[in-house]
Amino acid sequence: HLQRSGNNRTLEEVMAEMFKVIPSPTVDFRPLPSLCHTCAVVGNSGRLRQSGNGKLIDSHHSVLRMNKAVTRGFEKDVGNRTTHHFVYPESAVDVGGGVSLVLLPFKLRDIEWLTSALSTGKVKMYEPQVNSQTNTYQLLPFIVLGIVFTRL
Repeated sequence: HLQRSGNNRTLEEVMAEMFKVIPSPTVDFRPLPSLCHTCAVVGNSGRLRQSGNGKLIDSHHSVLRMNKAVTRGFEKDVGNRTTHHFVYPESAVDVGGGVSLVLLPFKLRDIEWLTSALSTGKVKMYEPQVNSQTNTYQLLPFIVLGIVFTRL
């Protein structure tokens, strides 16, 4: 269940607009039983400072980071690899090439943000404003979690 936005739009209206700019998925997300992978889930609280775990974190098949998790300058402790970066619109950052940006929508406004970021290039709902013309949010795949999105 998503928190409603202040403009009284329905989930169906917001979803219809989103699907105008996001194509249907082409990736099969079902797990392959023959593959066994490891992952490191790295937060941004600073608990890893002085830990020396950077190489261990980077050794995993997938490295998942959240919000504005900083790696530069802390590679010895937190590693430098990122495969998936989980964000809310308010914490979205330029993740660089080869990283899947994963949106965690909390409210309808978050879906509107995604639609705006991937279409018009101007995101007017959050500060600082994001301009997708800088390619910040044109990185794909862009994954949306929290709701099952389907098109019939």
